[in-house]
Amino acid sequence: MKFKLTQLPVEDSKADIEVIIVIDKNKGHVFVQDKKLLKKAGFTGGQDETSLLVSKDRLYVGADSTHPK
Repeated sequence: MKFKLTQLPVEDSKADIEVIIVIDKNKGHVFVQDKKLLKKAGFTGGQDETSLLVSKDRLYVGADSTHPK
């Protein structure tokens, strides 16, 4: 597996899978495009929680913010 970090806009990037990091369970963020599927899968966006949507080629990963609230 190879990773390449770029600064291209998402729509200009070529990738086998898209990884979306959900911070502080914020599933309302514009990057979270599969709210209904994630709800059906039981994904809450909690720390270290993942949900792979094979049909969409997307991996959602939950993470807590490192910034104080």
